[in-house]
Amino acid sequence: MTTRTGGHTSRSGAIERRSGPFVTERRRYVTGLSSGAGMSVAFAVAQSAYFAAAGSVEGLPYSETASAVGFFCSNPGSFKPVSADAVAMQTEQQRPEEHRPIAIMALHSRNDCVVNILGSESIRDSWIRRYGLSPTAVAGKIELEDTQTAVEMLRTVL
Repeated sequence: MTTRTGGHTSRSGAIERRSGPFVTERRRYVTGLSSGAGMSVAFAVAQSAYFAAAGSVEGLPYSETASAVGFFCSNPGSFKPVSADAVAMQTEQQRPEEHRPIAIMALHSRNDCVVNILGSESIRDSWIRRYGLSPTAVAGKIELEDTQTAVEMLRTVL
């Protein structure tokens, strides 16, 4: 499958429509780590009518280029403006059913030297801008001191 903006997405069994009482659009989620996080964001935009929510761990915003990957802490990468990301999202979503905002969670470490934390902040900000959401209602940061705290927090949520 080719998206309207020229990117390629996979139509694997993971996103083929399935029938049955336990598989609904309210129960389909997509998530990924690093490059997979970028794909989960792309799927969330290109297939927003299909997914209930998306998760990105150390990922990049929709339509971001390779220049955002820094590889070294001294080079944080170069990101597109959030407004450009939001326009690219809107361009991708042409059918009315695709205009539905789905929940997204972006997780990022402050110590990631390959993809700067600006990646997740841009995901958050482009989502807010694209869908006209209130920043106070949807955006938040949780500062965690260590991995153990993060694992304990996830256990209480799950």
